[in-house]
Amino acid sequence: MTPSKQRPITPAALFSLGMLSFLSIGKCAEQTLPDFHRDIAPILRDYCAGCHAGKEIEAELSVETFASLKKGGESGSPLTEKDGKGALLGRVMRGEKPKMPPKKEPQPTAAEIRLVEEWLKGGAPGPTGEDVSILSMLHIPDIPLKTRESKSSQPSRSHRTEKPWRALGIERLK
Repeated sequence: MTPSKQRPITPAALFSLGMLSFLSIGKCAEQTLPDFHRDIAPILRDYCAGCHAGKEIEAELSVETFASLKKGGESGSPLTEKDGKGALLGRVMRGEKPKMPPKKEPQPTAAEIRLVEEWLKGGAPGPTGEDVSILSMLHIPDIPLKTRESKSSQPSRSHRTEKPWRALGIERLK
């Protein structure tokens, strides 16, 4: 076609173009939402699982799986917004009472808190795959531990025995 004979853009074509743009922006936002197992579970494991996972859980709240987290404990689900103040999980991590984790424990960084809040604002979606225990994703490295021998029978440094150190089970040194 020559430039003088181009057809004008119809309202229907303009509407379709707008809808495609809107849908593609929605997909991009969906892709950037934090993932439960990739982004949120490591934070819960590092700062919450010590008291809220395993056999003895405090306040009847377990963070071990998404299902148990969503179920909640004595105060209900920490993922549900209450009284227009936001979800309990975000509020306690920001420092509202009861402050969690407790002040004497390691604290999440501002970036970790923002990530949890972003996830909560996005509806706190569950895992895309199987809902596995966040403790199953714990990486326990083998760290060699040099044993000490008595001074009278101590071999030279090059002959010392090395035994692996494990975080969840320590072999009695002989």
